[in-house]
Amino acid sequence: MHHLLEDLAALTLADLGVVPPINAFHIACLLGLKIRKAPIERAVYSPDRELVVYSQEAIPQRQQGLVATHIAEHVLRESGVGGGHGWASYLGAAIQVPALALISDLAELGLDLFALRTRHPFVSQTLLARRLADVTGGEVTLWKQGKMKWARGLAVPIPKHAVQWEIGEGYALSLRLGPSSPLGSP
Repeated sequence: MHHLLEDLAALTLADLGVVPPINAFHIACLLGLKIRKAPIERAVYSPDRELVVYSQEAIPQRQQGLVATHIAEHVLRESGVGGGHGWASYLGAAIQVPALALISDLAELGLDLFALRTRHPFVSQTLLARRLADVTGGEVTLWKQGKMKWARGLAVPIPKHAVQWEIGEGYALSLRLGPSSPLGSP
């Protein structure tokens, strides 16, 4: 499934003529979707009105992610692929941080999350680490004040051979790359 979604993200971006850095608001406009912000907690996609409404309280990178997920719902619907929220979430992230661009950036910049973020300024550090795990078959864990908040892949509390970044007051990310990493074996 992930290969299908990665291919669909690449095809969507190629059809639109867009290259990184990816701005979800720009993609929505190119797809003919209207976007509005409102005092709501979650984003809403109305396919019949081709409208995405997102939270005005969310930080800018989160707003981008909310819009990207609903762009993905639109793309899945229009392409006839279907799928639920999990597929839309994955596809939205793949649209925001395309696999080939990330692999190229990773080969050039290494595991410097902050340097990688300069190449993908519209996404959060957390999403960027998630995409690193997605693309390499690795594991990522988000920590809040020393406690695991969420994990993706086969993450364990503290992966062996992991890279860890402090990303904010009390927050940290740990990542262990998978076998598909352009940097070699984990």
